[in-house]
Amino acid sequence: MVVTDPESNEIYRNTLKSDAWGAFADSLIVPSSGRLGRYTVTATLEETIHSVQFRVEEYRKPAYKIEVALDAEQYVQGEEVTIEVAADYFFGAPVAKAEVKLKIYRRQHHQYYWYGTSYVDELEGKTDGNGKAVFTYVTPKKGYNYRYTFEAKVRDESRLAESAEASAFVASSAVLVELKPASYVVAPGEKLEIDIKTHDILNKPVPGKVELVVYRHYWDKEDKVLARRTVRAGKDGLTVYEFTPKEPGSYYVIAKTKDKQGNSSDDKRWFYSSERGAYYTWKTDRVQVIFDAETYDVGDWAEALVITPYENAHIIASLEADNLYDVDIIELKGNTAMLRFKVRGEFLPNVYLSVCGMYDGEFFEHK
Repeated sequence: MVVTDPESNEIYRNTLKSDAWGAFADSLIVPSSGRLGRYTVTATLEETIHSVQFRVEEYRKPAYKIEVALDAEQYVQGEEVTIEVAADYFFGAPVAKAEVKLKIYRRQHHQYYWYGTSYVDELEGKTDGNGKAVFTYVTPKKGYNYRYTFEAKVRDESRLAESAEASAFVASSAVLVELKPASYVVAPGEKLEIDIKTHDILNKPVPGKVELVVYRHYWDKEDKVLARRTVRAGKDGLTVYEFTPKEPGSYYVIAKTKDKQGNSSDDKRWFYSSERGAYYTWKTDRVQVIFDAETYDVGDWAEALVITPYENAHIIASLEADNLYDVDIIELKGNTAMLRFKVRGEFLPNVYLSVCGMYDGEFFEHK
């Protein structure tokens, strides 16, 4: 690890060792004589180099404080957001007749991940005699869930500037729906439970009516509707739907719901039906590995369905992470195989199932 100042002078160098999770950390005190500007942190691992920058600025005691307040913690797209900016000097007087620029940003929100932040709009105004400025902004209907950030920058008559921000979630609908199959791989004739959850963007349960459609997927013809159901989630936002696939293949279920204003929300989940040791030929153009669950506890048995474009091929399947734990050579029956293994403590926090093979002189793999 090396840290250099804006003139590329080295101010820190150390060799660090990663922990069991692959992480490492250290700290440094920027010299009091250090130059202002961008500093660079460079990490070199074998022949791979990664870097990031941070800024060093001169400390300036703020002359006044800024507060940004919203009239709610969540909204539905199309609703109006009221943003109040308050500016007060630390000696108590309001910052009157100050210029205010309100920049609006948003990033798409999902329960398990975030997308990048993008600039949306900018509003301008002035504080009144009480040091307050009020803005309104109507959130556009985009069909996705977002987290909006409202950043206010205030500049007083002496041209001193201070800033602050506030954030809120903006949902595509007041009622959001989420599906979770109990397993992603079941045998033909085996009953599959699909958990259905209705909630708001803060993940608080809300009641809702959900329209369900189950499809059988085909590669060479139009997908077939197998079931249509309307289910209701109560105040706890939970209900369960049961479906039994009659034959092996690929399936998916689509759930749709609406709030009182007609705003819609939907979710889609795939699941598969296959029997261990049976001969199946599914049309596919790529190698797929489908686990029967998203997460496992130590001691659980995990099953994974392997589908390849190649019929009756031999594959090498391996469990690996920091070490190579297990290796097996498997002959496909048709173009599928069902693999099963016990989850062991040394797999923590993650383990990877890797499959590879040769077919007609062509190498294929998937992890």
